[in-house]
Amino acid sequence: MDNRKIGIMLVALAIIIAVFGIYLKIYNDKIAQMQQAETGSCYLTDGTCIHTTSDVILYSSLGIAIFVTAIGLYLIFKKKEPGHVIIKRPMPKRKEITVAPKTLSLESKKIFDLLVQSNGTILQGELVAKSGMDKVKVSRILDKLEMQSLIERKRHGMSNLVILRKK
Repeated sequence: MDNRKIGIMLVALAIIIAVFGIYLKIYNDKIAQMQQAETGSCYLTDGTCIHTTSDVILYSSLGIAIFVTAIGLYLIFKKKEPGHVIIKRPMPKRKEITVAPKTLSLESKKIFDLLVQSNGTILQGELVAKSGMDKVKVSRILDKLEMQSLIERKRHGMSNLVILRKK
């Protein structure tokens, strides 16, 4: 729930408190009038004046209502603070890997070189056709290259798009 809605609810609550205080003042004044008609005085047997008691109730309820209204109005008109500001910094450009690492096998180097020759992106089926290797062998080689973070595979229809990763 946002602050504005809470503020509106607090103002409504303050109105209810003020109305209740006024109601109690009117009620106590009627009791004071009945007391005065019967005894000729608004003082009770313990020496307290009914008017004073009703005034205290009224002033207390109005004071609370004003305080709650002030808080409510503050929440209603308070400007929203901006959330966390995210500063976007330009990412440093990555260099493409164009030379196969020396640790690769001959077959892996062949697949890697075919990927470099195709500007870093090729379909897996094209790699099978250009390399002359079977699908299973190419798939296993690509698994190894992917585990070494040299390539990335993305689904492309019924095939995979093989992408040369950048460092």
